[in-house]
Amino acid sequence: MTTLALALAQEEFRPSVDETTIRRGEREVLLHKADGKQDLLQQIEFGAEGMLASYRVAGYIFPGIIETTGETYSYLGDPVNITDNRVYDPSLKPGDVRGERSGKFDDRWAFTNRNTGLQYEVAQSLAAASRVLKGYRSDLADEALKTAEQLWQYEQAHRAKFTPNCYVPSDDGGFHSQEIAATAELLITTGAAKYRDRLIALLPVFKGISGEQFGTGPGWVLARALPKVDDAGFKSTVAELAGKWKTVADKRAASNPWGVRYMPRVSNPEYKLETRSEVLSEFVWGEGWNLQEDAFRQYFLHRQFPNLFGKEPILATVDFVLGAHPANNRSFVSGVGADSPLSAYGINRADWSHIPGGVISGASLVKPDYMELKKFPFLWYQTEYVIGGAATYIFDLLAAQSLTAK
Repeated sequence: MTTLALALAQEEFRPSVDETTIRRGEREVLLHKADGKQDLLQQIEFGAEGMLASYRVAGYIFPGIIETTGETYSYLGDPVNITDNRVYDPSLKPGDVRGERSGKFDDRWAFTNRNTGLQYEVAQSLAAASRVLKGYRSDLADEALKTAEQLWQYEQAHRAKFTPNCYVPSDDGGFHSQEIAATAELLITTGAAKYRDRLIALLPVFKGISGEQFGTGPGWVLARALPKVDDAGFKSTVAELAGKWKTVADKRAASNPWGVRYMPRVSNPEYKLETRSEVLSEFVWGEGWNLQEDAFRQYFLHRQFPNLFGKEPILATVDFVLGAHPANNRSFVSGVGADSPLSAYGINRADWSHIPGGVISGASLVKPDYMELKKFPFLWYQTEYVIGGAATYIFDLLAAQSLTAK
């Protein structure tokens, strides 16, 4: 979502912000110093390269890379010291170094399972990134699009594979949601008939989905692809599903005084005593990032169906993130607002410090019905930073500015 949200923010709003110098050869970043390159394009560039790295090695996208030990995973201190940047060699004693190898067991592990839903998600992100990288890094743009098409083609020709991992899509009966989104994004990027034909072929699949599946899934991408699909059945189906989602979305917005689309598990929680091992983490997690992603999708539905979807949910979400939410009126964005999270779960959490511009998930529901947002950096389900949360916040803020500009 990070690269996708930033790519579409660049495409839609074209912000010309240059406040950072990045010297890749020296591995150095200087804040508040321009380098003649748009900051957002540089972030999209790095995101595309990150996704392409595993494809270059294996021909598909890895689910993730993570530290090997609890000590390195929960490291407190300067993150540059998490690894010595040498390959671990078990024949060497701890502290010994021989060329590019060392006896320090700090190498990260790459999880190499192939997950069909993830391949489609990355194909969508790379297809979108390729459009805005043209003219800035045309070589990378070409590689991103070529890889997106190859990922899509491979998954079309092979049986869907589900390998349970954190942060990858779960099996929804064939990964149709991710397939539809990737196919529509590739159609938007290339205009190729094979993607249009595949969307039309998938009509029987998404005709039967619910309004919620449409609105929280590929609906916003299908709406963007409508001008590229000259098929009456396709257009009418998308419009009908959009109407069904509006009914669900309006009900969720009406469930709380802030006008945001809280999931029913938050607005209408079911109370029951639980043991610690049975706590559903997504239930107690702050909903800020999810609501930001909902506003991100709303923007494109508003663009395509302005008489059906208004701008108010986007504005309500930005207000929510900046302080109009339960528990207190603290902003979820460090350094933004009179009261913001100045001790958060980032790399400097042990210092009770923060990263300016970091976006936390925010106020969470503690069962049975108590909302809280504490000033305590180790409550990761309230105060953690993730780059996806920052990306959707950037998009939503730019969208709100665009929608309210006179």
